[in-house]
Amino acid sequence: HIITQVYKGETFTINNDRLPQEQAYKDQNNLPIRDKNQALRITDNQISVANKLLFKLVDDLPQMLIELEEHLAEENWKELWQTLHRIHGSASVCAVIALSRTVKDLQQLIDKSEYFRLKSEISKLHHEYERLKDYCKKLPKQIKPE
Repeated sequence: HIITQVYKGETFTINNDRLPQEQAYKDQNNLPIRDKNQALRITDNQISVANKLLFKLVDDLPQMLIELEEHLAEENWKELWQTLHRIHGSASVCAVIALSRTVKDLQQLIDKSEYFRLKSEISKLHHEYERLKDYCKKLPKQIKPE
């Protein structure tokens, strides 16, 4: 059900008991790129589904990053927050911990009206995207979606 919602771009909620405890990580640089075990729990141990979702996220992120930059330039905080929300949902379903945390931090800046910090913080999101792309390139060929 969650996978269908994500694929359609709908919002969803996940039982917090099933999510990794991000608070346990003190330094964002030490956050793992992906919690594979969590991704498997979310997809009922279906690695092909977990990886399909992950690769879809990696494919969709460049356009969403462009949208973020446009909303930032226009100072459209509502749309910026909404785009971050979409990214966060997808990152959560894929158990992409570092990216999810970075997005959450950006949303909190908007919630606190700390707009002046967004530009420098969005660069962290680009960094996490690059880490995620590199991670996906290293996945064994047999588990990459066709």
